[in-house]
Amino acid sequence: INAEYMGAAPTNTIEQVIQQLLAHAVKARPEARKAKWAEWWAHCRPHSAGHQLHFDSENEGAGTVRHPIASVVVYLSEGVGGPTLVTNQRLGDPLADSGWLVYPKENRVVVLDGSVLHGVIPGRGVTSSRTGRRTTFMVGLWDRVTHRSGPADGLGASMAIPPVSATCTWPTLIQPLSDFKSKKPLAPKPAPVIALPNVWVRVDGAPVDRTVLPNYEECFQGF
Repeated sequence: INAEYMGAAPTNTIEQVIQQLLAHAVKARPEARKAKWAEWWAHCRPHSAGHQLHFDSENEGAGTVRHPIASVVVYLSEGVGGPTLVTNQRLGDPLADSGWLVYPKENRVVVLDGSVLHGVIPGRGVTSSRTGRRTTFMVGLWDRVTHRSGPADGLGASMAIPPVSATCTWPTLIQPLSDFKSKKPLAPKPAPVIALPNVWVRVDGAPVDRTVLPNYEECFQGF
């Protein structure tokens, strides 16, 4: 989505939502004011499925690694799946010495530094959720990012919303809401954040050497 400083008139429901989220992101991370592009995606995972630790990056880190200014997570479900884990570890850093957990709750919003390592812990036990799916909507806020016009450029990240066609009808589901501006947004309330005493623990009980990274393919996603 290209809306210069996110101030252009929204052309669909997704852009309307992102402009609302940008206001929250700026309060949490003032540098988000520099955002000129928004990249969005969604996850819908079973209760027991987590998400490997990863860094949000342009086109999954292919070529030069660049991170968004801020990453935003919106929870669309609750009572299913595990918490989001956010650490203070950046690419090339020693292992994280601080981490925080945020549990899913419908309409809860998390704004994090786009350069830090994060992931999702698998859900424990049995869920009482009717859908059985942990559903989230994510937005990466960028000052600059390579965007792709569509399949002709190759499938990948930061693709434009495709035009409606006989084989692609889903964009008709996100037409802009005419009364969106009249809807009063809910006043934000602070959400509980659980600080972790340890992010990395050796299963053999030995002390953790934070200068030694574990095998990347065993712990991380991408790159």
